[in-house]
Amino acid sequence: MTLRVLLLGFGGVGRAICEILASRGTPGISAMGGALNQMAGKVNIVGVLTKTRGAVWDENGIDLNRLMEGSFDDPNNPHWTPPGVISSQQAVNRINSYDVLMELSVVNMEEKGFPAAQYIHTALTNHKHVVTANKGPVAFHYKSLKKVAQDNNCILRFESAVMDGAPIFCLKRAGLRS
Repeated sequence: MTLRVLLLGFGGVGRAICEILASRGTPGISAMGGALNQMAGKVNIVGVLTKTRGAVWDENGIDLNRLMEGSFDDPNNPHWTPPGVISSQQAVNRINSYDVLMELSVVNMEEKGFPAAQYIHTALTNHKHVVTANKGPVAFHYKSLKKVAQDNNCILRFESAVMDGAPIFCLKRAGLRS
């Protein structure tokens, strides 16, 4: 099975994920969490959206090496869309185009985790798994997001948003005695 991933945000974390996948392929995904590794034979990043640089979208998988070389907002890239043409919410609503949302946008504490919390909620409602590195949605909306995930039989992971990414939740899930 190929796991199709949509990235919202392409800062340090988003770039690191793409670097891992470009250099190590799917085995490198274990660095991002065992749940995704168990689900996929192959991982394809099918979309990357940013607020300032626009979007890159290819349902067959983005060429990560080209993306990492800085061609993200290259007008000659046929898969690039300028900023403002497609919103993050529109991308999240493309329910047949991806399996996992990686929400990596900048935390917005003033807005109590929005708009990221809404993107996560929409993805979970549409039966998509979610991984976030954003503290805001977890801090302000954990209970409701957890319930939506459970109701839709989805995985919600946020370990990188807590304790500087210390693998405390993975250790507990893997059988660490309490």
